[in-house]
Amino acid sequence: MRALRWDGTRLALARDAPDPRPGAGEALVRVHLAGICRTDLEITRGYLGFRGTPGHEWVGHVLAADDPALVGRRVVGEINLGCGVCQSCARGSAPLPGPPGARHPGADGAFAS
Repeated sequence: MRALRWDGTRLALARDAPDPRPGAGEALVRVHLAGICRTDLEITRGYLGFRGTPGHEWVGHVLAADDPALVGRRVVGEINLGCGVCQSCARGSAPLPGPPGARHPGADGAFAS
């Protein structure tokens, strides 16, 4: 697989990036569009010490998932995960601005094919 990779100093095309391997409760998604946002630009200035494939704003469709009802559905990416137990999560408003238990999964982004 090809991917744009940020190594902390430069963005480069990696032609040997590993194919995604979704785990339990995850899905494999074919990305149709991915946007560049301010966070992606800040990553190039050292934001959060990120290393990997950027691209957290995307839309696509599910190719494979544990739940067969999800296959073929259009989906949009979210890089923040709520804790699932706080009042914000119960209201469905998590993860932004972010309950105390919210976290970023640290996964690679969508700038890959």
